[in-house]
Amino acid sequence: MKPVTVQLADARRDRDLHELDITAALGIADRSLYRWETGRCSPKVRSVIAWAGVLGYRAVVSRHEHVAGGLLDVVMRLPELRRAAGLTQSRMGERLFIHQVVVSRIERTAGPGMWLATADRYLTALGHEITLKPIDALERVA
Repeated sequence: MKPVTVQLADARRDRDLHELDITAALGIADRSLYRWETGRCSPKVRSVIAWAGVLGYRAVVSRHEHVAGGLLDVVMRLPELRRAAGLTQSRMGERLFIHQVVVSRIERTAGPGMWLATADRYLTALGHEITLKPIDALERVA
């Protein structure tokens, strides 16, 4: 599966939208989107959610084709997901090649301001992936 930022870049191009169309809608600097799409820097979770929404998508987290929930909802439940996988913070740290104290910090600060790269790495270590799902007509009205 392609990284979600690549999926979003592909969706933008499929809709014949210029980078400036998206940056204006998101209220971000012109070069930010280019950097995100090329992997030169990571956006925040909140930015990915907004970016997906502008393109008519929801950023979701799935595992084995089963959607676990929206990106922010799942990110807010990182400790719960880790425990459900039967992992301590120390074991999770081993999977991520980081110290337990860093896992603790990631879990305490998980939220909309988390870097996408951090959320993606954590979720991937648990067997999840971030992907896009089209927003259906009922969700657009709500």
